[in-house]
Amino acid sequence: MTKKIRKQSIEWMETIAVSWVFIIIVFTFFLKICVVFQESMLPTLVEGDKVVLNCVDNNITYGDIIVVGDYKNQSDRYVKRVIALEGDTVDIDNDSGVLYVNGIAQQEDYVTSKTMSRNGQTQFPLVVDEDSFFVLGDNRERSKDSRNLDIGIIDERTVLGTVVFRISPFDKIGVVK
Repeated sequence: MTKKIRKQSIEWMETIAVSWVFIIIVFTFFLKICVVFQESMLPTLVEGDKVVLNCVDNNITYGDIIVVGDYKNQSDRYVKRVIALEGDTVDIDNDSGVLYVNGIAQQEDYVTSKTMSRNGQTQFPLVVDEDSFFVLGDNRERSKDSRNLDIGIIDERTVLGTVVFRISPFDKIGVVK
């Protein structure tokens, strides 16, 4: 090999190595990839979708989609939409399917059916605890969420990250809202 080819090969290997280190750092500390394993977020997210989580932005707000639970144990991890923040009062009219936050009926374009299951034993109205969130799945008929006492109000410390981008399936790649 000539010196020029050897030098170019070393430069390429250095570039690839630095790129891999950068990717490892980003996906270890800032972003995570997660697979959706429920149908509770239909039609927004479908079982099997792969999404990227922002793990460093703690400014979670109304409408954000979050992943809660144990990142390593998929069965203890779920994806839900933030409906109310600390101090908010939540009420649900199960008959009409209307969700109220602080007495205001919510316009939820991402929900395809207004039918709500009588999911769990949560009594409404309720006030969201400090440093916590009230979450619901978009598929209100089939979602186990804050309406269920097994999940209840979500402590912010259990949030793994906010869903920001879908990377699979390829025909649906893009920002998730």
